[in-house]
Amino acid sequence: MKVPPVVKLKMSPMIDSLLNSLKAQLELFESKTPQEKLKYGYSTLQIPMEQLIPLAPVDIDECFFLTKPDTGFSLLGLGSVLTFEAAGSHRFKKIKSDYSKIINKWIHISTRDKEEVAPVAFLTFAFDENDPMTNDWHEFPNTVLIIPSILITEINSCQTLLINIKLDQTSYDSTFKYLKKLLERYLAKIE
Repeated sequence: MKVPPVVKLKMSPMIDSLLNSLKAQLELFESKTPQEKLKYGYSTLQIPMEQLIPLAPVDIDECFFLTKPDTGFSLLGLGSVLTFEAAGSHRFKKIKSDYSKIINKWIHISTRDKEEVAPVAFLTFAFDENDPMTNDWHEFPNTVLIIPSILITEINSCQTLLINIKLDQTSYDSTFKYLKKLLERYLAKIE
């Protein structure tokens, strides 16, 4: 199997193509009625990538990274479309309940096919359910589940860009600018 080349330049033609595809998909939501947008609430846009982008943890806010190099599997999350926090003995039950409610309001739209895909979320938690998260951990909640705005999945040298959006946005232009900025910040860090 041919491995696609890794992107070296911040705004290569491939990145421009991805951004153009994303902008076109976001513009389709502009024409939806408020009732249609509220019916679902959230969507995942899926855009296949023709070239690989290096995936690595970087020092920017809301960057999530998970990899299993021996299996060819990596996830990179940027930004946050939804965040759920909890603490105490029922923290996982609460997070699961909050996540389940959101999944029922999620519509998946793909440029490749019509398969339904639930959004990928990142979960972090303290070992102690009642940890007050002081000292070095004061900036972190006890338990948090985050659905990123941007998720790049890599499986066996094939990458897909997944964009999670809230459908009741008044302007998808501002959503596009936010997503573009996240990608640019990430790409600037890995150059």
